[in-house]
Amino acid sequence: MIEFTRKFITICSAWKELLLRNAGNFDAILEQAKRENPWFEKQEIERSLKAICDNYLDETLLQIWLNKYSFEKYDHQKSVGIIAAGNIPFVVFHDLLCALACNYEVYLKLSDKDKVLPEYCLDLLLSNDHDRLLKVHIVSKLPEVDKYIITGSSLTKNYFQSYLKGKPSLIRGHRTSVAVCSGQETDEQWLQLGNDVFSYFGLGCRNVTKLYIPIGFDIRQVLALWDQEFIYLQNVVPYIRNFEYQKAVKLLNRISFLESYVLLLEHSSEFSPPISTLYIEEYSNIQDVLEQLHTHKDQIQCMCASRKYDGIQTIAFGTSQRPGLSDYQDHIDTIEFLLQE
Repeated sequence: MIEFTRKFITICSAWKELLLRNAGNFDAILEQAKRENPWFEKQEIERSLKAICDNYLDETLLQIWLNKYSFEKYDHQKSVGIIAAGNIPFVVFHDLLCALACNYEVYLKLSDKDKVLPEYCLDLLLSNDHDRLLKVHIVSKLPEVDKYIITGSSLTKNYFQSYLKGKPSLIRGHRTSVAVCSGQETDEQWLQLGNDVFSYFGLGCRNVTKLYIPIGFDIRQVLALWDQEFIYLQNVVPYIRNFEYQKAVKLLNRISFLESYVLLLEHSSEFSPPISTLYIEEYSNIQDVLEQLHTHKDQIQCMCASRKYDGIQTIAFGTSQRPGLSDYQDHIDTIEFLLQE
């Protein structure tokens, strides 16, 4: 496996260069991806590919990441079936990378919402794998395999937990992310938090969908900043349609809300608002917030904050949609899962 890992990192480094060069007919890929999924704007596809190249395919980062694991005893190839979500461009990339790093033969079932970009990227990868070291098959139905990795809704999770009972599987359902705000944040920090809210139009599990703010804090100053920075959202048809629809629903149901040019704010103790809506909850005692987050930790992917808090693991504003190689979904180490006998 040591020799395999060395070659794997070399292939990934070359893959990164091809992606950065937009090799092949990239403009046509962008157009086709958006035709098949109106949420996949050029800017969001490029955001995803940049994050992949910067955080996942860097040669040094790959070496540091894989050096943490013991591959020596793992000398026979197994197979894994991966069912991908389709909420953001190439969202399955990290699972795929983990499986390939462990020398698994991968059977990949893509979402109908996200086929174009993964197929393009995999073509670049496999065309550069001259020794045919990596084995990836895009399939419409998973065959019998040694292990399964499945990402979807909570309903999907419940179904596959029953269907695959007794089989080695990593099954993920719906989660979302939150931000704990002190009220002392700078304008730059608020703008960074805006990236956590608006990247990929809020469709990812790492997108912040709820803010905890101190009682009395005037959130309207934040909305004004975000309106300036993210005004382009008014020109994104599916987003603004959701915005207008959710506004109408709130008015009809007499739900109190704050409105900016690009966002609706609603007070709620829940975690998962509809697209274009952000939940807020006020607090007087930060300890109450920390206890609530601990209670609901299985619903939360990321906890963002501008400072550290005892008892919870937080990440900085602006980083929720820029995960690193060791930032595993649902906090379960995918490599460890794949290496288990």
